[in-house]
Amino acid sequence: MQDSSLVSNIAASSLGAFLLVACSHLSSPVEKPQRYAESFAGDHQVLARCVTEKLSSDSRSFMRIMRFKNIAYSDKNTSEIYAFDTRYLPGVFASNSPTNPDAVVDFHDATPEVQTYDQRNVNNQNVHAFALGLEQTDQLSVQAILKGDSYYSDIAWKMLQSCAAAAKP
Repeated sequence: MQDSSLVSNIAASSLGAFLLVACSHLSSPVEKPQRYAESFAGDHQVLARCVTEKLSSDSRSFMRIMRFKNIAYSDKNTSEIYAFDTRYLPGVFASNSPTNPDAVVDFHDATPEVQTYDQRNVNNQNVHAFALGLEQTDQLSVQAILKGDSYYSDIAWKMLQSCAAAAKP
């Protein structure tokens, strides 16, 4: 009799601990880890446009499901590029899904969306694969910080390096 109550107490305690950990994990958003930080010569808007164009034109199958949002903040000398996996975005159906070869896909150009810096967290509630921040530190240099999943971050960082190298006089 005591063995069965001991087993049920242990099971109940284990289940309670598991649920507590699971619920605490769901309630707090997970910050993406920082992958890269470096200064580059150039202008943040030029670099952001170049990186967005390169990412958007990448024809590899795993990149076709990604959509990129280039945001220029009007009240700071800063741009951000967000990569969104369309499989997790609201409003994606078979008729417009990039995974459907017959879909009508809305391709976006690299023209930045302009908003204030305070709108940043309000408008970007969707899950993103990475976020690349480009802040103009002076007239000649940009501080780049990339946070996100390692695989897509590596691709974006190589494209940023390529854009920065091409922009050098």
